[in-house]
Amino acid sequence: MLSSGLSLLYAPHLLRQPNRAQDLKRKVSELYETVTKSKIPSHVHSLVLDFMCKDLEGNDVEDVPFIKYKLQKS
Repeated sequence: MLSSGLSLLYAPHLLRQPNRAQDLKRKVSELYETVTKSKIPSHVHSLVLDFMCKDLEGNDVEDVPFIKYKLQKS
């Protein structure tokens, strides 16, 4: 599961199969703008992402560090 702030950007268990494949091909910034229904302001240079995952045995992994996703501005 991938989120930024209160916005859930990607959660495979909550999506229908066609949407899941489509979302995996999209940029994180595109997902963010779609989910939040707003453009990322020009003064924002990065997003802080929270990532939740499971290990090979299916147990939740705790203490996964935040991800700083740097945006490319045109």
